Amino acid sequence: MPAPIDRAFTIFTENFNTWWPRTYTVSGAAEVAVIMEAGVNGRWYELGSDGSETPWGSVRTWDPPHRVVLAWHLDAEWKYRPDLVQDKEIEVRFSPIDAETTQVDLYHRGFPLDGVWLTRDDAPPARGHDVKPMILGRYAEAVARSQA
Repeated sequence: MPAPIDRAFTIFTENFNTWWPRTYTVSGAAEVAVIMEAGVNGRWYELGSDGSETPWGSVRTWDPPHRVVLAWHLDAEWKYRPDLVQDKEIEVRFSPIDAETTQVDLYHRGFPLDGVWLTRDDAPPARGHDVKPMILGRYAEAVARSQA
């Protein structure tokens, strides 16, 4: 990632809403913001234009600017399931390569092989597709915009 580690972390966490695909919502509402609250036990949720909140999970580890771990409490149909049996994790690690370049690694834990992922921006939820390249591509675009 062509950005210092602090900027890479901030754009992923505090500016999550600027790069997350708008069609990947839990509520299905047309106008939502996706919010990740800073700190351990911070909420990760959708905020609708009407003020409604739809949870996705929570922040498990908050180690700026090196690492964030998120609990994913959504099932294969993108329904919120707070029980621990359904709990999955997304870990993002930020490692400086030099002062202006950061390596960003994304890991999923607890997702079944036919887990929840989407195939393209305008697709409904689908199983068995890894969209990490698309998601990370959108994130990389947001990082690039932040430097302009």
